[in-house]
Amino acid sequence: MRVWVTRTEPGASRLAAALEGAGIACLVAPVLDIVPTGQPLPGGRYDLALFVSEHAAALAAAEPADWSAEVVVGIGEPALAALARRPQATHARVVTATGADCVLQMLDGWPEPPRRTLIAKGQGGRDDVQRHLRQAGGAVVEWDAYRRVAVAPAVVPDAVSAIVCSSGAGAQAAGARWFAERGRPDVPLFVPSPRVRAVASGVGFQTIRVTAGAAPKAVVAAVNALKERNV
Repeated sequence: MRVWVTRTEPGASRLAAALEGAGIACLVAPVLDIVPTGQPLPGGRYDLALFVSEHAAALAAAEPADWSAEVVVGIGEPALAALARRPQATHARVVTATGADCVLQMLDGWPEPPRRTLIAKGQGGRDDVQRHLRQAGGAVVEWDAYRRVAVAPAVVPDAVSAIVCSSGAGAQAAGARWFAERGRPDVPLFVPSPRVRAVASGVGFQTIRVTAGAAPKAVVAAVNALKERNV
């Protein structure tokens, strides 16, 4: 069994190491590059600062802007790890979320909605959290820290047993490359959420499995289950 890991670096190499540690061969060939926009991070004081990815957090950690937040939320442990040495993170209440839906659930549990929120993200993507916050009367400052650029890695479909995608944009880019190489539509595809599953289905993938999030442990468990079923 050989799995094509399509997610961006450095997450692709971390996931591949976990899969290979479980005895699963990998092709590490990201379908997206992350390109910083060069926009300065907006300084100031926030009730909530949300970092939607490791990329956004790493770029924020390199920014000289003076900002602070009562609560810092990172989607995924790597996002918070990238901020770990910044005083803004060490002096705030730090929370890990698994995705936008998890953030929305968290906000529903707050006694009052945040008055001012910083959202560090890539260009485009979901806007569910922004809309929720604005509908509640809060101000939202969006920082587009990076943009995603599709790349065309070398892929031989006959050498790939399954594919892992971590986002809707990744599923679209992987699908474009896979079907350009005449890959079969029933190849098992692992995605982290029902939303990404819907995107992947629209691209043309037919056999889509939703893992318990995008963390390596969840992906390894799902791929192992498929491997054992096929033995």
